[in-house]
Amino acid sequence: MELSPICVATAWSVAIELAMVAVVYPGNSKIGGEKATYVFFNPQDWFASDTAKRLKTQLPKESAKATFAPFVKQYIGIVKVIIGLAAASISFGGLQVTSSYIYTAKLLLAYSIAFAVVFSVTMVNFYENYLHDLTSYKPWKAIFVESCGLSSLFTFTLGYWYWARHL
Repeated sequence: MELSPICVATAWSVAIELAMVAVVYPGNSKIGGEKATYVFFNPQDWFASDTAKRLKTQLPKESAKATFAPFVKQYIGIVKVIIGLAAASISFGGLQVTSSYIYTAKLLLAYSIAFAVVFSVTMVNFYENYLHDLTSYKPWKAIFVESCGLSSLFTFTLGYWYWARHL
């Protein structure tokens, strides 16, 4: 019995997302050995926090004026590349192919696009909210954003690997 491409791609994408949540959860749920109530985007905001003072954290001089804004541009650039490559492969790759393996690979690439869009939209939205309220970026938001970004990369890689394996 052969599973449908939709079942295979969906199961793998969900499994990847759950695995990524499990991977990033420990890094965002506790900060300095204590349960985190919120997460910082900018290093100088962390440095000014009570937790950093209690832990006697040192901030490098280069980080004194650092912000997350340049990284937003870099992440959006990576998302653009992933979406462009995946969409082009879905649209133009194997137009006359009837193989269920190719459809599965294309669906994995489509999930990669979906994860990339969710990642970029939530990251920008959460960062904008953070600029108005430092306590708005909760650990669950950080976990969600990071897991979507990593899931996009993994499903993108898996889609191309699966496609190449079944050519």
